[in-house]
Amino acid sequence: VTASSVTATEADNDAAGVTVTPTSFAVTEGSSETYMVVLATEPSANVTVAMSFASGADADITVDETLLTFTPGNWSTEQTVTVSAAEDDDAIDGSATIEHVVSGGEYNNVTASSVTATESDNDAAGVTVAPTAFAVAEGDSVRYQVVLDTRPSANVTIAVSLAAGSDGDITVDRTSLTFTPDNWSTEQGVWVKAAEDADALNGVATIEHAVSGGEYNNVTASSVTATEADNDAAGVTVTPTAFAVAEGDSVKYRMVLTAEPFADITVTVSLAAGSDGDITVDKTSLTFTPDTWSTEQDVWVKAAEDADAVNGAATIEHTVSGGGYNNVTVSSVAATEADNDAAGITVAPTSFAVAEGDSVKYQVVLD
Repeated sequence: VTASSVTATEADNDAAGVTVTPTSFAVTEGSSETYMVVLATEPSANVTVAMSFASGADADITVDETLLTFTPGNWSTEQTVTVSAAEDDDAIDGSATIEHVVSGGEYNNVTASSVTATESDNDAAGVTVAPTAFAVAEGDSVRYQVVLDTRPSANVTIAVSLAAGSDGDITVDRTSLTFTPDNWSTEQGVWVKAAEDADALNGVATIEHAVSGGEYNNVTASSVTATEADNDAAGVTVTPTAFAVAEGDSVKYRMVLTAEPFADITVTVSLAAGSDGDITVDKTSLTFTPDTWSTEQDVWVKAAEDADAVNGAATIEHTVSGGGYNNVTVSSVAATEADNDAAGITVAPTSFAVAEGDSVKYQVVLD
């Protein structure tokens, strides 16, 4: 008797697969990280796992292996892939997706997880402005430099403007700068000019910078403070500062400002203690405005008729206030009276007859 044979088929509870760990991580710029690859089951023949980068991967991210081979003997031993992020000039956290293609034995249809590596960039997007404060001589120009700290991913525009309240004599030669991914590290200059003016003020301007473009939209750039070094000195010119005035007559002297004030200027005119009372002035103050500062104004000095023969003298003093002139010293004026009287004695008559036994009188008086 012949008995039937039996065919037994094993229902395997293991599934062919590839384990990848971790499947996402960050790698610091200039450094490396690793991930591990291992088969889930023993293959019947050699199995290869090929690594490649998906489209759009950051070129700064690289791997040290492009192919791993697992055999029936080493299938359960993890193999290491090292991922490196190269140093670069930009401030972008680049990323790359590493894909795996599996082939060999019963692994031909197996799909392996991809890995996402993100670069942790150690560069910060920024704008360097130097110097940020300086003086510019009136009638001259000074340049400051602007440059990006990192390579941008697109063109970056820096708008240049004067802040509200800046001195109108201070100007810049451009209103914007453009940096590209190619010229980002080349300094660009902004010329700051202080125009010649009539005032004596050291004007100040604040130059602001607004940054836009690429990853620079939220970047703040330092402002620049430019101070005008004015070549005009606040002062009052008095001419002449000494003269004689004939008794009964008048002489004038003139005053004018040397620089435009920012507000009205008052020059107070007064006679110093001990001045001759016969000498007087026709006004006690003068006012110069930002419009009339360069127009001369007169002060008339009078010497009154008197009975003496003394050449009296007076010192006329001036005090200035207002419009940036508070600390200015003004020359005084020395006025000397030219007296038209001569000291003398009148005797009359100077000859006469006097009768014997009688008297005659003559007179004596000062002139």
